[in-house]
Formats: sequence, C-alpha cells, structure tokens
Amino acid sequence: MGRPRLTELRRAQILETAVRVISTTGLADTSMALVAAEAGMSPALVFYYFGSKSKLLAETLQFAEDRFYRRVTAELERLDTPPYKLLRLLELACLVGSESGSDLWDDWILWVESWAGALRDAELASQREKLDRRWLDTICSVVSAGRLTGDFGAGEPDEVSRLFAGLIDGLALQVLLRDPGFSPRRAFELCVRVGSRELGCDLGLHLTTYQAANARRGGASIV
Repeated sequence: MGRPRLTELRRAQILETAVRVISTTGLADTSMALVAAEAGMSPALVFYYFGSKSKLLAETLQFAEDRFYRRVTAELERLDTPPYKLLRLLELACLVGSESGSDLWDDWILWVESWAGALRDAELASQREKLDRRWLDTICSVVSAGRLTGDFGAGEPDEVSRLFAGLIDGLALQVLLRDPGFSPRRAFELCVRVGSRELGCDLGLHLTTYQAANARRGGASIV
C-alpha cells in the first residue's frame, strides 16, 4: 500500500483527538472548536471534513470501533480454541488489564456517551445500531464456532450473544463509574460465571488450562 494521503492523516488525527476529548470532557461539553484546538487545527478545517458535531461523533464512534476490532482480530488469531477466544474477548470488553486513559477505556466512555446522544439524534442512533450489530456478530461467531467444535454444549448463539452484550454493558458501566468494591476483574469473573452456565462449559477451567500452558511456554497469560 502507498502512503496515506494527507487528507486521510488529518481525518485520523481529528478522530483520534475527538475520542480523547469526548472521553475527558463529555459529549455535551465537546465542541468542534475544542476538538480543532486540541488537534492543532483550525475549526474551519474540522467543519470541512465533518460538517456537524453529530457527524463527527458518528465517525468518531466508527474510528474507535475499527481500532478495537483490529486489536480483537489480532489477539483472537493467536488463540487456538473458541473458549480461549471467548475469554480473551470478555477480558478486553471488561477492561481487564486496561488503565484509565488507555484506548480501550476511552473507547468505552465514548460508547456510553453515544447511548445518551442516540436517544435524540437519528444519525447517531443509526450508527450506534450498526456498531452494536457488529459487536453481537463478533460474539456470535465465537459462540457458533464453539458449538461446532463441541466446546460449548448449550445456548443458542444469537441469544447468548445478546445476553453477553447486555451483561457486559451493565458491568462496564460499574467499572467506568468506579463503583466501590467493583473492578474489571470482577466484571470478567461474573461474565465467566454466566457464560459457563449458559454455554454448558466450564470457562473457568479453560482459563486455568490456558494460563498454565502459557506459563510453561514462558508466555504471558490471557491478561
């Protein structure tokens, strides 16, 4: 591939800045001018590329999602069984090992901000629905693979995927709000417990065997 065009580089810079600004400032207090200032560009240039705040947010969501799925794809490809893939997917979604201010953390805050905006903005609502479908399909593909290999003995993939997505959303809110006594690891453990029941599979056992095998190889754990 050739070098990215300057236009593409500028758009990416604006979108990356928008993720950071929205996650720090909040959607209500984020303006096109603020994003432009943080990106070191003129407000006119940001308006030229995006036209409106709602369009900027919709494209920022897409940018953050694409970044997340590039990581997901790379990480799941190195794992060789559906249970391992599901466990890693749950860890990433529950922010295990992720610090405040990281890409994963900022992306989650952006996603939460989009929920409120989507209630009143048709363009944002449409974008949220599309991205939510992508997330459900991602979970469903892993669950379906586990059903085919016999690793998962129960649960309809579509229904289990919807359950996981809703569970993760609710638990992630508690993590982001820093509820006392609650942590990414606790959120992950609850997902593992529910997943084991719904899938007829001891995910905790798979996590233990994966970590043990990886330790023998001298590698890192799933986290």
